[in-house]
Amino acid sequence: MFKTELHIHTSPVSRCAKVSAVDAATHFYDAGYKTIVITNHLSPKLYDKVITCDPNDHKAVADCYLSDYRLARDAFWGKMNVLLGIELRVHENNNDYLIYGISEDFVYNLGNVMDLKLKEIVPIVHSAGGLIFQAHPF
Repeated sequence: MFKTELHIHTSPVSRCAKVSAVDAATHFYDAGYKTIVITNHLSPKLYDKVITCDPNDHKAVADCYLSDYRLARDAFWGKMNVLLGIELRVHENNNDYLIYGISEDFVYNLGNVMDLKLKEIVPIVHSAGGLIFQAHPF
């Protein structure tokens, strides 16, 4: 059996999460999962409550955003696949979009993606080989 969880938020990067990245990964590993995708929130609220750096310092923002993913990945290296994703919210609307199939470099090169419109983001994701879906369509 190949159990996969595609949508995990961890604390402190996602405000809605109460569990650390390593504790979340441990829970899924102990339950027999082979792959998890850390899809923490990347949204305007991130700058208000989580990231304590200048939102225009894109490298610092990316480092903060990637921190929980890296903790889980490093703790479970060789035991379980820990993949990087994003749950993105832009200024344009109140929808959340899940992005899969991306790398750390993708996050570093995003800049302030929240200022873009969805029709501008989709080609960026696709050109990087990623997929994007509305997270909560109903």
